[in-house]
Amino acid sequence: MILFVLAAAAATAFSAAAAAKTQTFLETNEDQFAKGETDGVVATSLGTLRLGRDLESLLAETEGVDYVARLAEGPDGTIYAVTGGMGRIYRAKGGKVSLFATLEDHYLFSVVVDKNGDVYVGSGGTKGRLWRVAGQDKGDAKAELLFEADDVKYIWDLAWLADGSLAAATGDEGKLYRIQPNRKAEVLIDTEADHLLCLAVGPDGALYAGTDGEAVVYRWADKKAFILYDADEKEITALATDADGNLYVGTSSGGAGRTGGVMIPAEPPRPAPGAGPASGAPTPASEEGDAAEPPEPSPTSAALARAIKIANSIGAARPTGAAGAAPARPGTGAAVYRISPEGIVSSLFDVRDGLVLALAAADGRLLVGTGAEARVYEVSLADDGEDRAALATIDPKQVMALAVTKEGRTILGSAGPGRLYALSKSYRKEGTYTSQVYDAGGSAAWGALQWRGTAGGGTQIRIATRSGNVRDPEEGLWSDWSKDQTAPCGRIASPAARFLQFRVTMRTNDAGATPVVEQFEAAYLRANEPPKVLSITEVVSRDLQARAQAIEQFRQAMKSRSQGAQKTGPTPPQPPPPEGSQPIRVLHWQAEDPNGDTLRYDVYFRGQGEPAWVRLERNLARPEYAWDTAAVADGWYEIKVVASDRQDRSAETARETSRTSDPILVDNTAPVIENVQVRVRRGDAGPEVDVTLTARDATSRVTEAAYTVDSATEWHTLAPTDGLFDDPAEAFRFTVKGLEPGPHRIGIRAVDEANNHGHAAKTLTVEE
Repeated sequence: MILFVLAAAAATAFSAAAAAKTQTFLETNEDQFAKGETDGVVATSLGTLRLGRDLESLLAETEGVDYVARLAEGPDGTIYAVTGGMGRIYRAKGGKVSLFATLEDHYLFSVVVDKNGDVYVGSGGTKGRLWRVAGQDKGDAKAELLFEADDVKYIWDLAWLADGSLAAATGDEGKLYRIQPNRKAEVLIDTEADHLLCLAVGPDGALYAGTDGEAVVYRWADKKAFILYDADEKEITALATDADGNLYVGTSSGGAGRTGGVMIPAEPPRPAPGAGPASGAPTPASEEGDAAEPPEPSPTSAALARAIKIANSIGAARPTGAAGAAPARPGTGAAVYRISPEGIVSSLFDVRDGLVLALAAADGRLLVGTGAEARVYEVSLADDGEDRAALATIDPKQVMALAVTKEGRTILGSAGPGRLYALSKSYRKEGTYTSQVYDAGGSAAWGALQWRGTAGGGTQIRIATRSGNVRDPEEGLWSDWSKDQTAPCGRIASPAARFLQFRVTMRTNDAGATPVVEQFEAAYLRANEPPKVLSITEVVSRDLQARAQAIEQFRQAMKSRSQGAQKTGPTPPQPPPPEGSQPIRVLHWQAEDPNGDTLRYDVYFRGQGEPAWVRLERNLARPEYAWDTAAVADGWYEIKVVASDRQDRSAETARETSRTSDPILVDNTAPVIENVQVRVRRGDAGPEVDVTLTARDATSRVTEAAYTVDSATEWHTLAPTDGLFDDPAEAFRFTVKGLEPGPHRIGIRAVDEANNHGHAAKTLTVEE
């Protein structure tokens, strides 16, 4: 496994304290390499980068060729390719491609060749039909219609059966047909799916078929159908077998389909006059001469809408006027499975592209063609797929078709646009890997750059960097790429910035050799930024937390007193229950450090308006402090919290910042109840007592008042004479009625904003 690290490789370049904060970027596997961009370079499952295989273009982008759907090899080694757009069939031999025939059905999906060299082609769209195209020694190829049925809109795939008949996978009724040489057709399997998408035949003659929707693999043998596998994905999009009888199953999610991301209009366009392949080969006429007029289109069927829906998965699809096209549903995953002759299913690997469109097994390896990223993977079958690599990436959007010839040559067909390639056994001469953009989180100084790999004779590895202060290199003014580094160890030459990107260039002068990158690493040190103190608050409103603690202390004291009563000795006095404000103020603050440094805090206070700060505590590790205000006078105060990163930084590089709280009121003094006047008078119903008083607080408003008569618990709420608690001093007047003759005690309580309780009492006697 490759270790791709941007790490602290040169700590000696920095001071000991600073070096501890050297940070790392890390890439360690194939999935992470996928976040970068490759051009001629591929990542392997072993976690290495190497050059991809060279590609030879056989058929360049050609007007009227939207996709290459399938490939088939004839007995003489000729490769036949069926395409969509204008109904063209191409043939490739000896590295040259020419137009073989043009059919009146413009969207072709399947092809096989018999031992005589006749080509059988399945089409689709408004109607699915089977054609036989026989090449002529002289003149144009002749096309003959062999099969069509009302319930067949597509012939997605074809395969030869042991008795010489053809199996046809069809849609949109999901039927598997057998078409005999005498043109008699019968349904072998009528599935619940809408489409049978792919076929394969094993060495024992068993036929396999994959469906959409339910994503089922059917096996047809001994005149019986059997469900061999039910996949979790949405569709079975490709099948292949090897000489040992293993079946390989390619799956896709979200509507991968066999159109290859190309829209199929309800009314196929007529071929453009004189349109031909890029090589300039003439376009043979159909059996009647010129291409026939397209049939009158039927209403867009559900299958056609589905095909268009599948087609929308590609951004380069041609716009059409097709009605009823549903928006594309993007693929969410794909996989390749192996099913042994005993029916044991094993997963070979997951495909990140989300579309598996083609499979080919040969020489102990499995080739996989994918969509979205248009990659060709090679999977070693000897080690259950552990050794795999992307051989090549092509410019079009999807690899639709794969064929390995008898001579061992690999041919690719693509979609968006339709092209033909030959995959060489030689490596590309040059390729590049451009990493994802790395974010240091802030301005950073770059350190050492090292790489480790294999660059034998005739091969070379070079690494360059660039930096910038906006994330997208294409939109921001980044630095130019630095000079390529070829030595295994050097320094990053890009200027200090927030973002960094790497480019690995590989070259070879030996077509059979490639350099391999196993690891490269770099060091960077982010500039030290000061911490931030975001807020300063009390943990709870005023002193409720401290009050709760005091109440718990009172309970514990009462418990100890009751337990001590059973012992000899004096009984400890009962502590009074806590009432009102407590002097402990629990402060809490939020702070952060952009560099992730450990913070330490110093806490200060001062009276509002005073210039000098008084330190309460230094070097706190937690963002909280319990301030005992009993040591200060009542009044308004400010709290200052200083946050410092000195724990992780040297004295020369440490940074600090501070924040001052909003003013905090310290009021530990209870209101004073004064001028209490009591007058007893005779009322209509008996004696009445009139009481007047003033409650005054030195620091805050009086917020409530109450009185009680001959009781410690029955309190009666009072209101100020003006009806408002809006002043530090409030006057009260109330009358007590219904008192019995004799002595009485009137208790008075006043409370201020800080919950301090002030008390007073007056004793009086009511005469008989």
